[in-house]
Amino acid sequence: MSNSHDRPDEIRIDLCRISEKTCWLFISIRTRSGLQGVGEATLSRREKEVLALFGEVAK
Repeated sequence: MSNSHDRPDEIRIDLCRISEKTCWLFISIRTRSGLQGVGEATLSRREKEVLALFGEVAK
């Protein structure tokens, strides 16, 4: 069961342009209790959609 300390306190998205066609997305999340995680969220040529989804999560 989660509590308010498990909620994200900070969400950071870094875009890495590799080439004209390739852009990698890295997501960093830190919870209020101090847990941290990093993940790769690349979805070929759908960067705007991924960013919009993470924008909804961050609300």
